[in-house]
Amino acid sequence: MIPQRKEFLFLASLAVGLAACSGDDGGTSGGGTQGTAGTTAGSSTAGTSSTTGGTTAGTTAGTTTGGTTAGTTAGTTAGTTAGTGGMGDGEAFRFTELFVRDPHFFGQTLIGCIDITDSIPLGSSVNEQFNDAMNMDVDSPDQPNTPDGILDLSFLTLFSPTLDQTGGGDMKFMSADCTAPVDTTACSMKMDAVVSDATYTNMDAGDCLVPVPEDLSNYSPAPASVGPSCFLATAPALTLDMGSFQLPLKDVQIAGTYDGDPADNFTTGLLRGFLTEAAADTTPLPMDVADQTGAQFVSGLLPGGQGNCDSGDDRDMNNGESGWWLYVDFKATRVPWNG
Repeated sequence: MIPQRKEFLFLASLAVGLAACSGDDGGTSGGGTQGTAGTTAGSSTAGTSSTTGGTTAGTTAGTTTGGTTAGTTAGTTAGTTAGTGGMGDGEAFRFTELFVRDPHFFGQTLIGCIDITDSIPLGSSVNEQFNDAMNMDVDSPDQPNTPDGILDLSFLTLFSPTLDQTGGGDMKFMSADCTAPVDTTACSMKMDAVVSDATYTNMDAGDCLVPVPEDLSNYSPAPASVGPSCFLATAPALTLDMGSFQLPLKDVQIAGTYDGDPADNFTTGLLRGFLTEAAADTTPLPMDVADQTGAQFVSGLLPGGQGNCDSGDDRDMNNGESGWWLYVDFKATRVPWNG
């Protein structure tokens, strides 16, 4: 196995399992071409790179001290690339469960084209590997199968300066370094993490976020609806940092149901964002995954994508762009934050 950053080693091991599997097809295809969907206007945003004493906006990392360098971010990627300065104070909630609900991933294996999202005949599915990585310390960044005291995958929301459950405010979404074991974990800023900015509001009645029927491809289980009391955060763009590659999403919504006031958990959570076909076509997969699934780029794992083995087509349209609305269910819990 070629050494990779640990956040995506689980998909590499998944690919190895797929190559050896035998038996019946483990998944179901949604099928059908989806219609135009989406309720949020899309836009690209500029990102910033944080450095000691200053910030650099755009795609080129800067090292200014005491100043600001302006720039632009191409495409749909947005956020702050963390430098040495950290993120400061805030209230952090770490994802403890994460399930991709729509679209599903399909890979070409020795027994044919199968749904690798929730279960496979031999080995671990994408969602199983996600959740194992979030709750275990198995790998270090450069040494597979070598624990380093850090949970292998951590996503969190950071409410700054505090979580306001009556009004709203600013929120950041990022990957982080969180200590093992998971029961006593504490999180801190991860060097070079992509930090996406969002704003949030609260609702005491009604649903904060409900899946849009036109987005969905009839997979089971379907994405959850997030009801009160809850928050809804919106961001024009957000980056899911998988370590070996990054998924740039547009028109992002994140919602969570509070468990108490003050909340220590989000009992139901949903992330919705649009992955353009252009971005999926140009985001390469790690070599092990590419070798074992036959997909060279992210779009090759998604029905309707270039080179995908499934006969269905899960693509959507959003403001004239082709791509996929990504729905991710999650749960999260409050963790100590050492920004």
